Amino acid sequence: MEPYQDAWLARLRDAHALLRQGRPLGAMHSGGFAIECLLKGLVVATWAAGQTAWPRKNAPGSNPGHNLPGAVALLPSAVQPALMDQAFTSALARVQHPPLQALGPGSPAAGPVDYVALRYQAVNPSAAEVAA
Repeated sequence: MEPYQDAWLARLRDAHALLRQGRPLGAMHSGGFAIECLLKGLVVATWAAGQTAWPRKNAPGSNPGHNLPGAVALLPSAVQPALMDQAFTSALARVQHPPLQALGPGSPAAGPVDYVALRYQAVNPSAAEVAA
């Protein structure tokens, strides 16, 4: 099993370091992975707390991959209402699909870009996009 709970803190530190170095694109990419690892760590902890074994890949309820709302959906129903309020879901959607306007040369085709695909983005976002 991946050490999600250790990885989220390491990716968060990476995101902060990249932001301090004036590299917001890398910070957004790493920050998305930090949140992904944190959510997956919570899911693994709930499965380990008495539920069945972690489902195999592609099975119902399996590892959600890079789908952040999918990870939230795997959490116990008692926790989901707290994580599904408007502010949380809005923030999660902005991480999953950052509101970037322009794609640079060599970037993926136009359309929604998720935090994983930012690794292919060639141009840093504008200050307004970072603040959004």
